Amino acid sequence: MKNTKKLLVAIIILSLLLVNSVLFKMNIVHAAEAVNIYVEDYSDGVLTIRWTRPDGTNSFKITYHTPSGTEETIESNEGNVNTYKIEGLQNDFIYDIKVEFYESSNQSGEIIGEGLLYFLPRISFYASRANQEKEEIPGGGYQIGHKPRLNFEWAMPKVWTSGGVKKANESDAINSIKNNLSLIYGSDLNISSLNFKINISTDSSNLNSGPSQASVNINYNGGYRAHVAGSEDDTLNVDEDPGKPGFLSFDIIGRSDLTAPLPEAEDALP
Repeated sequence: MKNTKKLLVAIIILSLLLVNSVLFKMNIVHAAEAVNIYVEDYSDGVLTIRWTRPDGTNSFKITYHTPSGTEETIESNEGNVNTYKIEGLQNDFIYDIKVEFYESSNQSGEIIGEGLLYFLPRISFYASRANQEKEEIPGGGYQIGHKPRLNFEWAMPKVWTSGGVKKANESDAINSIKNNLSLIYGSDLNISSLNFKINISTDSSNLNSGPSQASVNINYNGGYRAHVAGSEDDTLNVDEDPGKPGFLSFDIIGRSDLTAPLPEAEDALP
């Protein structure tokens, strides 16, 4: 009888050891390394991305959504590469490009690294001269051009979310971008709105010259408002173009020469 009890106790202890061993093994999960994805080059719809390859990578997978909402998947067993070209990208859409790195070939085994890049190829943007009415000059004759005026209009980009493709300035889209990035890179990201900046120059080579460049900022705070950089007191509401759904639009007005005073705004940003 004593031998039976000892045997039962031994079996119970052994069973507990085996269960604990299995549970312990199940809880050993290595966190995937957060990998930064960089833009190497973009031209004519072809994007080249680059990354720092995690040690031990033997295969990788790239996924992203298209403007129609479908998911594209690219798989490769070239674990030693650190660049890839993605073709056929379209303007006015923010692509959610995710790269996962696997320890084994054929996208199997443990995911040892992952990275996410939101990429907007280009925004459809148009600047055109606004129509001006001629004004009669005292003493005879007419003048036109003393109130130079430009119209700016551009497309609101879209992005894929779990709820489908949405305008990128909607709260669901902003939260989706923030949450997806935070899952990989940490929760200290502060993304609250989608804003725009229009640089203005008579020399195209200066358009990206930095904060000293003349620009118009369009920021969101319950609605879009535009102001010339350095002149935050003069603002203008920016609304969707009623004649072109999905586009934002506003006018900017200038002076006829350097010595002339600015004309009245007349529903335009001075």
